[in-house]
Amino acid sequence: MRLLPLFVALAGCPKDSDTDTDTDTVVDTDDTDSPYAGNEGSLALLRTYENGELVHAEVVGIFTNEDQGFLNIAQCARNEETPCLRELPEPGFRVPYDPGDRFVPTSSFYQYVGLTVQYGPFEAAYIVDPDLSFYYADVTDEDPFEGPADIALGVQWGPFDAPDAVTVPPGLVVTEPRYEEDEPIRVFSDETAFRFEWEPSGAGQMYLIVRDADPLQQAWVYAVEDDGVLDFDVSTLGLLNNRNLAFQLTRWSYDELDVNGSRLAVQSTADATYYIRYIDVGLREPIQPPADSCDDPLIPRLENGRFYGELTGYADDYQEAACLQSFDAANGRDGVFSVDIPPRNELRIEYTQLGSNAAMYLYDSCDEDEQICVEGADLDVGTGGLEVIERFNPSDTEIESYILVLDADEPLSGGLYFLDVERTFIPEPGLADTCIEVLQSPNVQPGTYYQGDMIGYFDEQNPGVTGCTGSAVDGPDGMLPVLVPDNVTLEVTVSAPGGNPALYLLGQCNNVNTCIDGSDTVGSIETLVYQNTTGASQQLTLVVDTQDTVPAPFTLTIRLF
Repeated sequence: MRLLPLFVALAGCPKDSDTDTDTDTVVDTDDTDSPYAGNEGSLALLRTYENGELVHAEVVGIFTNEDQGFLNIAQCARNEETPCLRELPEPGFRVPYDPGDRFVPTSSFYQYVGLTVQYGPFEAAYIVDPDLSFYYADVTDEDPFEGPADIALGVQWGPFDAPDAVTVPPGLVVTEPRYEEDEPIRVFSDETAFRFEWEPSGAGQMYLIVRDADPLQQAWVYAVEDDGVLDFDVSTLGLLNNRNLAFQLTRWSYDELDVNGSRLAVQSTADATYYIRYIDVGLREPIQPPADSCDDPLIPRLENGRFYGELTGYADDYQEAACLQSFDAANGRDGVFSVDIPPRNELRIEYTQLGSNAAMYLYDSCDEDEQICVEGADLDVGTGGLEVIERFNPSDTEIESYILVLDADEPLSGGLYFLDVERTFIPEPGLADTCIEVLQSPNVQPGTYYQGDMIGYFDEQNPGVTGCTGSAVDGPDGMLPVLVPDNVTLEVTVSAPGGNPALYLLGQCNNVNTCIDGSDTVGSIETLVYQNTTGASQQLTLVVDTQDTVPAPFTLTIRLF
């Protein structure tokens, strides 16, 4: 399917300052001359189709003494969401469209051309309105019409009768997509195309109008070959995330007739409109759907990656509260994955519900009698808020296995979600026990490290209460050589749940009096920040020390910036 682009850019919508409102002037029915130069009229047969079936059809006529130049004045006057075009685009060319050109009902005098106007087999009656006098007929229940059409009108413009003046193309039988209920169709940025399929006719011209749900925002018009298939890449529009759009596939015919020196535009349209929600998923890919509960025979295993998925239609099987930060039960829809953490790996899961407040948690088992929540995330950050679980497996040999429940915290909530999963191997820091070993070791690199125990390490260093830590650190310690370039900051954090660690930097490994910075406060987490402003690189020794006789396992994070 070849797509011929016609870009349409929308701007603001100023009103015409001319507010003439003489819409019901009595006219002489014997007047057969056009009293105004540039009189304009527009007749339109407008048909709306859903799933290939005609659901609404109407004949609309607008006659005015002010030439506003709209091809589809009857259609855009009746429906503000339809662009008012001043010319029909040719295949391969684009037509600019400015919503400031939108038809303004109070800017014209309206012309009376008889009690009715004839369009093919249909008669549209004259209707007087304070803002817009027009001709109208609802022809939904009449048989769809196609082929040659008579045009007849009279009085102020003079009697006019044109048998078989225009040709009405057949209706629009769109077979894909099928429109279901009133929910927008979701289109994701990783999908290559939004596909339309229809029955080609060989009559009329096909167009695709892509517009924002707000008619005063962006819109695009494309000329389309009437060959039955169109694959449209929505991502080429460069839209923002969660944008609501309307796609209108339409078959047009257009003719222009001279009526006693006045212009009469006659058109027929058959439209099928689809409302979509465009969602930018970034580099995510669709995830394998989760199991509905632990009762499902197959629970999919969660791998590393960036995903998007859907909980709509899932049941509310779990109402966990105890291990969540909010302590509020997660009462929304939920889905279940199995997830493993290899030895010495940290698992990080980021979860966002786009339409509700999210909650997630890890169970140690699917067995309801032994099911214990070991980790949960529910910060009550609201719709679209990020929830994060981080869990480390300290074993050198054993795999940890869990059940992950993706949940939402309100009844009937839980739909489209983003899920990012990452496992990161955490090595040991390679602590040296003596200064000789420090000299033989490579400089430690930025990163995260985990030390399970310090069995076999001795108390080699102790700055004392008058030193750079302000405390005596009598427990075992380990050392790392570190190179800090000039004008670079070193940041070190040690976290030892259940322990009391300390950090300090030595200019010379075997001399605690050369300590240039240290950190030892009460608690299990210490952070040391040191900036080298000496004008040259510094070769230093980083010491991880403790006041504990049996030091607790710790995580060490090193940054240079």
